Amino acid sequence: MKPERSTSFTAGIVVEPIRNISLSIDYFNIKKTGAITTPSNRPALLAYYAGQVVPSGYNIIADAPAPDFPGATPRVAFVQSQLINANTIRSEGLDFAARAQIDLGPDIRFTSALEASYIINLSTTFPDGTTESYEGTAGNFNLTAGSGTPEWHGNWQNTLEWGKWTVSATAEYFGGYNLSAADQGTEPGDCGLLSAPFVKCDVPAYITVDLTTSFKASDRFTFYINILNLFDDLPPIDPVTYGANNYNPVQGGLGIFGRSFRAGARFTF
Repeated sequence: MKPERSTSFTAGIVVEPIRNISLSIDYFNIKKTGAITTPSNRPALLAYYAGQVVPSGYNIIADAPAPDFPGATPRVAFVQSQLINANTIRSEGLDFAARAQIDLGPDIRFTSALEASYIINLSTTFPDGTTESYEGTAGNFNLTAGSGTPEWHGNWQNTLEWGKWTVSATAEYFGGYNLSAADQGTEPGDCGLLSAPFVKCDVPAYITVDLTTSFKASDRFTFYINILNLFDDLPPIDPVTYGANNYNPVQGGLGIFGRSFRAGARFTF
């Protein structure tokens, strides 16, 4: 193996149109050459399911035969391969942020903060010249346990401070993605990983809202009550990811538990 090399650059702008309101946008571009990664599973998977000889450098470990179809080709359980120096890994995107802070009266303050990220390009180019793109799909499947690369992710937090009370609502947005992955022998956007007919090809975006409140009784004593997943919205079905059972644990997070409550107190000595 050879050492990796990386070059990157960022550019951004911050605008404050009026006092206590700011807007910013940042562009990032990262290029890593000689990146150490696993080779694409695509050649091995295509050869295996076509009944051909698996290319040198790969080892296919098949799953147990399906009881209902004992004569069918077993699905692949694992693909083993050695690490390689891939030609190039590219990551390119935009980060957005906005913040406003408004005094509504004596000892009353409202703060709103919005952050979002957009993935323009996430891809790997291999020594043979082929390129795999992952944005908006379940890839890079091997590295993310099938949790994928949604193009959008963001959160919006609104906080009201009134004397000793603080109330905050935070909305978390996780963009949707197609059930395909270039490193699994499918084309981006072709829904090639889906085998369940009742599931849509595109996993929809998922939004959760958390509500937190606290009361500062003194400098050393604070009560709090939190409501997680306020609207009791469960994450969408994703039967492809192997990080959890039928849902994406990165996208779904604690939302899989539904609405939950937490209450307690904090002491400082």
